[in-house]
Amino acid sequence: MTNKWLPLIKFALVGVVNTLIDFAVYALLTTIGVNYILAQWISYSAGILNSYVMNRKWTFKKKEKRQ
Repeated sequence: MTNKWLPLIKFALVGVVNTLIDFAVYALLTTIGVNYILAQWISYSAGILNSYVMNRKWTFKKKEKRQ
């Protein structure tokens, strides 16, 4: 496998992890009695945040700016 496919595979794995986080957070929140609409909003936001962090740090390896 060449290195050109590695970012695509990492991106897909991040998507799977995001889906699992979304489902897990939603299930937890609805189990403890949070309104399903609010639970969906929060769980989706958790997935988006995870996507941003994992893609920045792992998939595309964005380094912090040095001053």
